[in-house]
Amino acid sequence: MISRRVFGMGVALVAGDGLVRGIGAPAGQATPIGVQAGVSNGIDFARAVVIFGPTGSVLGVYVYAPGTTPGPGNPPIMSMGNSSVDLYGNAIHPGISSQIPGGNWVSLFQGAIQFQGGSTISGTAGGNIVVSVAGALAVEGGPVLSETASGGTLANPTIITTDPGTVASAFGTDWGASGSGANGAVFQLQPNGWVNVAIDVKTTAAAPAAEVCAIPAGYAPSASIVCGALLPTAGGGAAYPLTAFSTGTLQQAGVPGVNGVRYAGIVTYPGPGITLP
Repeated sequence: MISRRVFGMGVALVAGDGLVRGIGAPAGQATPIGVQAGVSNGIDFARAVVIFGPTGSVLGVYVYAPGTTPGPGNPPIMSMGNSSVDLYGNAIHPGISSQIPGGNWVSLFQGAIQFQGGSTISGTAGGNIVVSVAGALAVEGGPVLSETASGGTLANPTIITTDPGTVASAFGTDWGASGSGANGAVFQLQPNGWVNVAIDVKTTAAAPAAEVCAIPAGYAPSASIVCGALLPTAGGGAAYPLTAFSTGTLQQAGVPGVNGVRYAGIVTYPGPGITLP
């Protein structure tokens, strides 16, 4: 069916059956890419997605676990935004975040990778990678790397900082700090889990006990072990074995009964949790 309409001095023929384009009508164009209203197959194609809104509003992209319905009590398993809650008030983590509901999470936020528990990996203006560890940094299946792990600095770009050391405060009978050098016994846990002991002691009477000093809590080996032999500076020329006991004492066998014998050196033994084959 063709109808005729008169517009001024011209005549236009209009297709009335929806199949024939009317004379003078514009040519059809391809449907542009975009999001169409209504029910779809759940897949949208777009060249760009712009999310914006008033200050203070909750904005972002949220992905919920398959088979669940977004709502209160069901936080997203992934999110992208700058808010600490989703549209339903569920707690999330700002940035690009992935999380297990009620479990572990990791987020890329403000130039740092943040982990549940407070640990972070970030960069500095100087280009250094800074690892900030909450608690001990451990390798799966391996020993604790450091009990006091911390990030590096621009002046000292190290990732792991070792234990600063603990000074022994209790000595055995007729033993004490030498008064010079290391002046006592300093226990330091190394990144590999071993303990270094810088020892500088002397006998204070002619009847010294086998126990030189007490091992501070946290430095005792899992099993007692001979860790070295210190040669005295006076009172005998033999080197006497030094044993770190799991009970928490550092003992030297065969100490000569001479007052003022000085022992100095550095010994090493496997720290807590490490056993030798």
